Amino acid sequence: SGFSRSWRGPLSTPQRRLLRQAETDLSFRGQRGAPYDESQTDLLAAHLAHDLGCTLLRQTAAEFVVNAADTEANTDPTIGASGMLELISNNLADYRAVQYSTTADNANAVLEGKAHRIDDDLFQYWITITPVDANSAMPTLSSNAYIRIPEKYSAAMLEADERIAMAKSDSGFLDTLQIVEMRNVRSCASGNSRYRAAREMNGSYSYAGNDCYALQVGASADSVAFFLNHQLNHGLVRLGDATCSQRTAAKIARTNKQITFPLPLESLPSSSWAVADSWQLHPDKDTYYVIAATDTKAARALAQHIERLPKRCSASVRGGLEGADLQRWLEELAVVSEHWRGSIDWRSIRVKSIY
Repeated sequence: SGFSRSWRGPLSTPQRRLLRQAETDLSFRGQRGAPYDESQTDLLAAHLAHDLGCTLLRQTAAEFVVNAADTEANTDPTIGASGMLELISNNLADYRAVQYSTTADNANAVLEGKAHRIDDDLFQYWITITPVDANSAMPTLSSNAYIRIPEKYSAAMLEADERIAMAKSDSGFLDTLQIVEMRNVRSCASGNSRYRAAREMNGSYSYAGNDCYALQVGASADSVAFFLNHQLNHGLVRLGDATCSQRTAAKIARTNKQITFPLPLESLPSSSWAVADSWQLHPDKDTYYVIAATDTKAARALAQHIERLPKRCSASVRGGLEGADLQRWLEELAVVSEHWRGSIDWRSIRVKSIY
């Protein structure tokens, strides 16, 4: 076998490679310096069953009887996927070191397994058999071994783009919503309803300190319009005018006339926009909405519902409605719009800000 023989001479390249290779003595496997890995749970179960089985056979107080159903109930979730306790139990049955009963009444002991984190991904797994009767002469016996269980990390998942279906008039009395730039900066600062020389903004452009922007939409029928803003990462708010009134701000749109709603000063340093066609729960860009009603009762229902939104009437971003609260609000708005389908219309645009 080569035992006690020796050899002297220069090493070949393969021999030098083997000399540098560390090997673990398998007789030490399960100890702290040579733990099992997560693919060796069957070997760990056999190791613990052998160790505990030998201890059980050496004791003479009484014969341990375990309820077979308890092996699943007492499984530690840390290694639960591998059915560790059940594996150990099956190995113990081979040693005939413990008896199993199908009813709890006949059991006099409980078999439990638990993994304790020692350091990072190193765990010490304990298997313990404990008498049911605390006053029993039967001893509590246990065995342990080490196993390495690396933590598993999942990549971040892209949140689904949830869209809320929103009914509107088939005739569509609102024209396309757009952003316009105002030459008179005081229009945005004061909320003055007189705007001069508005020009359509359909691309990106550089920011000037006195830039002033507004939402503009036309209507083919007399209606009451409300303006909303879904701020990127800050939720949905209702837009207020310069008076910042607590009540919902609305604009009266006359037939075949353009209405302009000034945005908070410096709220759009530089941007490009595109028409959108849906209400989103998690938009990836700032989104503006206009929703209007031609019926007085429908307008009143919209105003009452929109008033529940947080208000924004300054350049500062405000905490808006988000998450489950926003979803519930949108679903209720969908009910209102469905009820007044023939009298309600809406438009939206998405804005890409460039700072």
